[in-house]
Amino acid sequence: MPVTEIKSLEDFKNFTNKENFVIVNFYTPNSDECREIDPKFEQLSERCDGIEFYKVNVDERPEIFEAEGLPSVPIFVKFLNGRKFDAAMGTHLEALEHMVRL
Repeated sequence: MPVTEIKSLEDFKNFTNKENFVIVNFYTPNSDECREIDPKFEQLSERCDGIEFYKVNVDERPEIFEAEGLPSVPIFVKFLNGRKFDAAMGTHLEALEHMVRL
């Protein structure tokens, strides 16, 4: 499944409030770490059935990042029914892959 860019707080709430797992990549395009992990996140989304993948540009949508109270980017948050289920920070592909398996 391709990664979908979230463009509004309303979309964020709709996309993350689902009965199936959703993983959101919070990123900024100016971060070397974010640019490093982004292609790996895209590849992971193509290999995983049953999980939806989204991303939020925190420079364009700071209200979403702030509402979630997240510490820094890159951070990947797994949601189920609108609630945080798990999170992985940084560029550690292993942590992201573990999140997909949970």
